[in-house]
Amino acid sequence: MKKNSRIGTWLSVVLLLVMFGLPVKAQKYKSVFKDLTWEQAAELAQKEGKIVLVDAMMKARTPEDRKKRDEAERKLFSVPGIMDFCNRNIVAIHIDMGTEAGKAFAPKLVMNMYPTYGFFMPDGDILGVVSPFILAQKPEVFLEKGQKAVKEAEVKRSNKRSILFEEIGFKEALVKAKKEKKLIFIDAYTDYCQPCVMMVKNIFSLDKVADFYNENFINLKLDFGKEKELAQKYGTSGYPAFVFVNGDGKLVYLAGGYTEAEPFIGYGQEALKKAQGIEFTAGSWNEILAKAKELAGAKGEKVIAAVLAKEPDAAARTAIEAGADEAVIVKTEEKRPEVRAAMLAKLVEKYTPALVLAAATQEGKDVTPLAAQKFDAGCAVDVMNIVADGDQYVFTCPVYGGNVLNDVVLHTRPAVATVRGGSFSKSIEEGKAGKIIEETIEIAEETVFSKIANVVKEISEAVNLEDADVIVSGGRGMGSKENFALVQQLADVCGGVVGATRPAIEEEWIGRSHQVGQSGKIVAPKLYIACGVSGATQHVSGMIGSGYIIAINKDKFAPIFNVADLGIVDIADVGIVGDAMKILPLMIEEIKKYKEA
Repeated sequence: MKKNSRIGTWLSVVLLLVMFGLPVKAQKYKSVFKDLTWEQAAELAQKEGKIVLVDAMMKARTPEDRKKRDEAERKLFSVPGIMDFCNRNIVAIHIDMGTEAGKAFAPKLVMNMYPTYGFFMPDGDILGVVSPFILAQKPEVFLEKGQKAVKEAEVKRSNKRSILFEEIGFKEALVKAKKEKKLIFIDAYTDYCQPCVMMVKNIFSLDKVADFYNENFINLKLDFGKEKELAQKYGTSGYPAFVFVNGDGKLVYLAGGYTEAEPFIGYGQEALKKAQGIEFTAGSWNEILAKAKELAGAKGEKVIAAVLAKEPDAAARTAIEAGADEAVIVKTEEKRPEVRAAMLAKLVEKYTPALVLAAATQEGKDVTPLAAQKFDAGCAVDVMNIVADGDQYVFTCPVYGGNVLNDVVLHTRPAVATVRGGSFSKSIEEGKAGKIIEETIEIAEETVFSKIANVVKEISEAVNLEDADVIVSGGRGMGSKENFALVQQLADVCGGVVGATRPAIEEEWIGRSHQVGQSGKIVAPKLYIACGVSGATQHVSGMIGSGYIIAINKDKFAPIFNVADLGIVDIADVGIVGDAMKILPLMIEEIKKYKEA
């Protein structure tokens, strides 16, 4: 019996060794993509309650290209969780955009840029896009985009209402707006603008969007490709444009570009606030107050918002909802930075805060350092992060054109800083209660050394580069104002807005409100097309956060190619070496053909 027991033991050991020694056969990759047409995929997705994933691509030119594409696809869909997500939620297909089927499908895409992964409703409404070049570096983005698309699909299936547009002319709308004491919302579109169509299908048809706009505005839909006078009057530089005017026809707020539901509602909210005399950018305030609340909460302190405006009450309530415990209001029509800085200094003297924050807007940059000087404090500018270190604050600021981030510690009290937009997350607690304190501040005129002789507001100042999804920028390389018009044309067909470098501004090819860069606006669109832009650090620092960068330049050694995502340099999106004056007309024509197909 003992002998048999030993044999059994040794046999078990041998069997285990053999079992562990056998090679484990790898699971064979099975593509999630089905060999279906768009119509077939849409029908199947409708039947199974799924959405459609379209790999919008161009046919591989060589076997090597085909191999690279297959490897990239296999790598992406082998990431844990992605295959399971697709099997549960998605019908996936390839569409060659160079075929007749691709040309027929092209209008469903917001931007005709290939290759692109697009998520769609079975009825063709687009839910989101993501670039394969981004996924090559961050495959987890696919799940983020896909899960968001699935949630949006669920919302769309439940929506029954849409924005109701008045079937009246502009003059009639003005009369109605005066009578009803409402603003007019104009959906300014053109017949060649595909993002305009997508806004109607994807955003205007959402219940929450429809309810908000139907309740608060006289809604008007106008073809600004035909309404040339209105387009010129309101300074629209790309489509779709969202124009908010009062009953007198005065521009209150202007935004544009394909926009998701929440920010689109935000445009309307901003217009309503501006109509009440609120001149601050709510987004900037929201960010700053949310961060201030975080810092104050850790120390058991409170946040006080200072509001200097002609009609500050509504702004004060918004500030409290955004994170302030109290709001101090000063009713004033004073516009001079010197005087507003003196008022702020008096508030600081009375309330003795440890930290003073302001948005890095034009006014914030003018007023805040002047105020800091008056109470002998230092001022950190364009701050991107704030960390409390005991009784001190550490501010992270960009230097050398944004190429280096520098930590700054201010030893003065209070610490003062202007905060770059987009640096912190926003937080709104609707209906939150808080104390509003009214202060009266008089500044002796003999202490003021400046006066405003005249105010000339450039209409184009309403250009909303910061919120644009597509920006087409032109630089010195465009050569002339006549050539720069090509930048405008490309922006129009792409449903974007026009940006520019400082040299293009100084040549007076376009207004200063279009400047992107260190001394202009900081932007982060989904798509940035740089035409004739060399890529100086002052400009790049203002657009480096863009999702997808296309650079067009005759000089293959131009620094702009160092930030372009694919092409000359590995980290670029697309780099096109060539004469922009020859390439842009071709791009414009081809995009128009796709839209007309």
